[in-house]
Amino acid sequence: REGPDAAAAREGPEAAAECEGPEAPCLSVTGGEPLVAPRFVRELGELMHGRGWRVHLETAALDPTALQSCIDGVDHLSADYKLPGTLLPQSSDPGDFREAHVACCNLAVERGLSVDVKLVLTAALDHAVVTAAMDDLAHLRDAVVLVLQPVTPFGAETESLPAAALQRHVAAARSRGFSFLVLPQVHRHLGLR
Repeated sequence: REGPDAAAAREGPEAAAECEGPEAPCLSVTGGEPLVAPRFVRELGELMHGRGWRVHLETAALDPTALQSCIDGVDHLSADYKLPGTLLPQSSDPGDFREAHVACCNLAVERGLSVDVKLVLTAALDHAVVTAAMDDLAHLRDAVVLVLQPVTPFGAETESLPAAALQRHVAAARSRGFSFLVLPQVHRHLGLR
């Protein structure tokens, strides 16, 4: 019996076919959180691969088991690394997800995916929290691109990241040998919510 994931996965390629152009096409699967529906991600990825598309998965990287079950449908992993202190206080579990993040990144690298790991940087973050995350990922430094993302003030986040803090974080990434990007959040500047 076919479930809703399979039916939804079949609809994606038809919609994506309208977007095909002369370059190698790419589909980005984002959320919510795509890993809550790993079967959908896998089936959609397999269908898109059959049409010559690459599939990028953008995830909070909290569930290595779910990632394992859909990774054959994915070519690129864009993983959030939720730093302690950046999760909303009203979160039902504002815990420490470092182990899950690293496990997801390890799995993706082992399977030959390209991987980027995003650290959202806030003014309130202690530099030691950021460097601890970099140290957790240091064994992957040659296989991942680290994305340092200064937060855009919005809602509970009222301050921009000071330039001096960004410079410290950049120096830490550089001294640890990471390939990295500084990519500010731009959705507010584009008028998107």
